[in-house]
Amino acid sequence: MSSNNELPLPLRGSEFADEYIAHLHTTVIGDEAGIATMQFEMQHSEELSVVYSVLTAMIDSKRRGVDAKLIIDGRYVDTMTRIGNRDYPDILPLTSKSARRERRESQLRTAGWLQTLDGYGMLIRDAPSKPVRGYVPRLRQIGSIHLAQQLSTRHMKAAYVARTRGDVTAWLGSANFTDSDLTEPDGAMAAGMHNLLVRVHGQAAAFVMRSVSGGFGGTSGLHVFPGSEDVLFVHDIGNAGEPARLPRILSEALLAIDPLSDPVITNPFENPVKQPRSIVLLSQYPPDGLLYRALEHADRVYGADVHTPLEPVSDYRETAFPYNILNARYQRRKRAARISSPHRTEPSHSKILIVTYDDTSAKVILGSDNFTTHLQKAVRNEELAVVIPIKAKDASTSSYFRNLVTLLSMQSEISDPLRDRLLADVPGC
Repeated sequence: MSSNNELPLPLRGSEFADEYIAHLHTTVIGDEAGIATMQFEMQHSEELSVVYSVLTAMIDSKRRGVDAKLIIDGRYVDTMTRIGNRDYPDILPLTSKSARRERRESQLRTAGWLQTLDGYGMLIRDAPSKPVRGYVPRLRQIGSIHLAQQLSTRHMKAAYVARTRGDVTAWLGSANFTDSDLTEPDGAMAAGMHNLLVRVHGQAAAFVMRSVSGGFGGTSGLHVFPGSEDVLFVHDIGNAGEPARLPRILSEALLAIDPLSDPVITNPFENPVKQPRSIVLLSQYPPDGLLYRALEHADRVYGADVHTPLEPVSDYRETAFPYNILNARYQRRKRAARISSPHRTEPSHSKILIVTYDDTSAKVILGSDNFTTHLQKAVRNEELAVVIPIKAKDASTSSYFRNLVTLLSMQSEISDPLRDRLLADVPGC
């Protein structure tokens, strides 16, 4: 068993599936296990489906007396169907005969499994908490478009195994419980995306478990847990408190990009404010709003090298409406900046921000948040992320940073020159 003091271990989506099945095989009566996901879809036949392998392991554990659960955003799963790597509203007409057939087959397989899991008492249909106005004047709530929270989703992607003896292991990241999320792209199949998750233990894992299973309740707009090594876990609900409040994950991203924006500078005599050297934003979508302005500021004021790799040229998030409109707007907007936005060679679903600093430290934010801000006021999804500081001249965290950056390079998320630049910014890597 890994130490509770270890930094969150990064894993690919396919590696998570193998690990989770292995953990399920060792569960005993009284243990708890669960997967929380926005989207659930069994896209392939049983012999090809990773989801099928995980589901059968979960059912086997349930039969042994394990409290096994699949927690889904019921509204999203009931109204959206995954075709390839993309979710389509069920009411949307499709012109392609093959796409209509694929949607129907996936709907039937998924509906059958939902019914099976419900029969075992393993299915939990959840939804984001409703907006709570509290003492905030109604005009101010309407002014922040907070009523559109009705359109939000439980965007978290996580899993956990809790032993009766007290050990808890959890995983959080960007992968939904679908075959396309848990399958690496290989060019041979239409479904497959890169995802990144991290594995945690102990109190941090217990925090993840309670966040996704409703153990903290739904009235607070934010839960945070300071883990070991100064790691911070953030559970953004976004349904309560000040309607115009920025989500904490976005606030952490802005603070990582521009440390001078911290409202409190602690002991500036001994701790001068560090400046960003390299910034890498990995997301499904190009940055916008406050986040884009922060990236542009880092480029213009600090001279930071800013990189926002985009999806492959042929990916639907580049070519299909409305994503093509967002991408075209982003390309026009950044022409005046030196932001590098190469197209990746393989589709990705990862959501990661990496910033290196002039004092040879770095910061990594990883989780379910896409880092987009154009809808943050209107629709605040429920998100889960982890903030990982990489300390200056620290051998253990530098080694961790090297392994993470190397993994992203192996996944074609970043180029080899960018990998080398990031590693050069953090000596000891």
